[in-house]
Order: sequence, then structure tokens, then C-alpha cells
Amino acid sequence: MKSVIRLNQVNKSFGAHKVLDGVSFDIEAGEPVALVGANGAGKTTLFSIICGFLKADSGSVNVLGESVVSYRHLSKLSALIQDAEFDPDFSIARQLTLFAKLQGMSRKQAQMDVERVLELTGLKEYSRQKSHILSHGMKKRLSIAQSLLGSPQVILLDEPTAGLDPDYARQISNILVDIKELATLIISSHQLEQLQRICPRVMFLKEGKVKLSDNFANPDLSQVIDQNTGLVNDAQLHTLTLRCSDQLPGLINKIKALPVVESIIATQRHEFKIQYPAGQEPYQLELALLALFAQNHWHYEQLINGDTLENQWFSQNGTEGVKGVKGV
Repeated sequence: MKSVIRLNQVNKSFGAHKVLDGVSFDIEAGEPVALVGANGAGKTTLFSIICGFLKADSGSVNVLGESVVSYRHLSKLSALIQDAEFDPDFSIARQLTLFAKLQGMSRKQAQMDVERVLELTGLKEYSRQKSHILSHGMKKRLSIAQSLLGSPQVILLDEPTAGLDPDYARQISNILVDIKELATLIISSHQLEQLQRICPRVMFLKEGKVKLSDNFANPDLSQVIDQNTGLVNDAQLHTLTLRCSDQLPGLINKIKALPVVESIIATQRHEFKIQYPAGQEPYQLELALLALFAQNHWHYEQLINGDTLENQWFSQNGTEGVKGVKGV
């Protein structure tokens, strides 16, 4: 597939503080990617360098085949900046029309494109409202509408659900699900469950370095310890995440005894990461788990196909697995 963003050995420092340290990655077209990192990890700096707002100290940055130093990529890329402000005296439609005309559209083209993005973001009935009366959640929608003007091929979204209540956060997430077929989305957020719903891959940013994960839907080549021999083997494994409602005595040992299970660890209270070899009959492990739960009269909350983004994040920080879990 076509590469839309490619970074090679990008470095950026502010004084003695190195924010990005030899960052390299390649993102393909149509592949929504989450950007996850602690506060101050450099997510906004990375976005700013991709846009060309900041210059990297060294390394190369290409967007859609164009070097960011030429700024030609800006006609194909847009960015939603966290808590962007709008003119309080202009209506929504008037502001968006102005932004569209600044992109080189005629008045007629601008009006048609504004109608399109208002429809996509559920703002059509508010087109004559002025931005200062909008709630925080509605302003987020307006920011997304602005980012869609001109049908960009790449959209960077910096904390699109920050500061929103659960209802508005879900509305914004639904909009992002709807538009992810229209452009390649790179989304920075701390809302890990929402990100996993939208993005099949994630970039972890820690101590200036970036690791781009495998697709959540694909098995990964992992090193596992054989439970009988104690030897380390390379095996292509699938992951299943099990969440239980309460403590279930003997759960880990009984799941380990299932013939299809390679390993099981407790990732947090009442949550378990189970790995099993690829190539098994479809749903073989799921059926075995359901039979085990029925036999022991246990209850579970969720079976998730794959690892969770939350667990991937904590594993990057060296905190995967819960110590001191008793009674399982």
C-alpha cells in the first residue's frame, strides 16, 4: 500500500531536553493509527513536525511523497489542534466557508463543501449559530468539520475527546469511525478504549522513541515459555483477553490446563491475557472457556479477541501483569 507519512531518524530537542530521539516509522494509506504517550511525551511536538510548524533538528519527514520543508503537503493534510478557537461573531457556516475559500475554493465550491462537512459532523441544523454559544462538545465537532474541508488525505487529531463528558466523547468517537474511510487518521488521545475501537494500530511514544505496533487483528511473532519444558520458543500466537466480574479461585491453573493454551497472565484485577497457537480450529479456545465456566458455575464479563490497547500501553512501560494476585 502507499505510504502517507514516513519519518526517518527524526530528532528534536528543546535546550538540553531531547523530546524526539531517532524517531522512524512508516504509515500506510487508509490505516488509522493511535498515538499514545504520557503527558509531555512529545505527541504535540511530533504532530507539529509532521505539519511543518516545527523544524526537526535532524532526520527526514515526508507526507504523501513530499518533504515537509516544501509545505506542498499542506494541501493534502489537515490538523485538528486541541481546543482550537473560532471567531465568536461569525456563524458556523460563514467561518467554514471562509476557511474553504482560503484553500482556494470558489464561493460555490466552498458552500457545497461546507454543507458536506456539516452533514458528516451532525452540525447542519446549527449552521447559522455563532460559535460562542456552542458547548465544548459542539466546538469539537466544529473543529472536525474544519479539518474535513477540502477532502484531505491525512488528518491529524490532537486529543479530539479531551475534556468531554461520556456522551459527547462517544458522539465524537462515532464521527471518527464514520470518517476513517475518507482519510488516513492519526489520533492522539488518552482514551484508550475509544482509540482501540477506531485504530487497528498504535504508536507508543516514550522517552523520545516511537514503537509502531502490529495490527491488533493479526497474530504476532512472540517469544513464549513452554509450560512443560521451560524452554523459550518462537511461535505465532493469537491473544484472547478475558475479563471476569469477581475473583475466581483456581481460574489460572484450570485455563492453563486447556490443551490449546500456551500461556496466561493476569494483566490487572480480574483480567487475563491468554495466548494460543495460530491455526487452531475457529472458536476452539472460546468454546473450551465457555465449557469451563459452565462446569464451574462461573460468570465472566467479556471475551475480547486480541490484546487490549491498555495492556499494550502498560507492557511498553514494563508494568504488564499484576503482582500479588491471590486466589486465581
